[in-house]
Amino acid sequence: MRNINIKTLIYTIIVCLPIGWMWNWYHYKACIIPAWGFTEGNVLGLYILGIPFVDWHFYSVTGTIFASSTILINNKVNRIEIDTRLIENIKVFLFIILIHLTILGVLVFGYSGTATAMCFGVPSIAMFIYVYDNIHVKAFLLSGAVIVPANVLWDIWATPMTKQWYYNKESFMFNNNLWYYGIPFEMTPYLGIMSWFFVYLVVKTIRKRLYGTK
Repeated sequence: MRNINIKTLIYTIIVCLPIGWMWNWYHYKACIIPAWGFTEGNVLGLYILGIPFVDWHFYSVTGTIFASSTILINNKVNRIEIDTRLIENIKVFLFIILIHLTILGVLVFGYSGTATAMCFGVPSIAMFIYVYDNIHVKAFLLSGAVIVPANVLWDIWATPMTKQWYYNKESFMFNNNLWYYGIPFEMTPYLGIMSWFFVYLVVKTIRKRLYGTK
């Protein structure tokens, strides 16, 4: 089981990390100015392709933490097979929410929300259909209870409280009407919610392809 966990983690990182990097690249290069910046003393002065090294490293660390948490929760949760209408209704409800969130990202949010919807929402819809019978509602909800609050608390702590970085309205990447405490809703909580769906479903897809296991 331990080897299975490591293998699943490695494959999950291989899938998720390049997508996170591409999403990050878009927020630096597809707008008038970068969508966010770091305050003095919070970068190392090292840039790769014009992007601070800390940003490249950030997705490696957070992605590994989120994937590891998801795999651990999936393995530890008591997965009793309960073939009830309630469970099926919850799955259908989650699928509908995912579809609505993806459309929300395209139609309501700015370019950033559209990028998040396309990078994470659209693949999640396809994976949700593929692993529908393998989804454990309790494990899925618990993984969200880790990923989404972590996204929200981290961004609030790092942006308005400690001012490690800031978001640029002048980049025109975000919907200018949907901000709080200097944070666009596209970043928090929207990105955290879509990442939750995406990481969990990538893990489930990989496990199904490798081991045919739930």
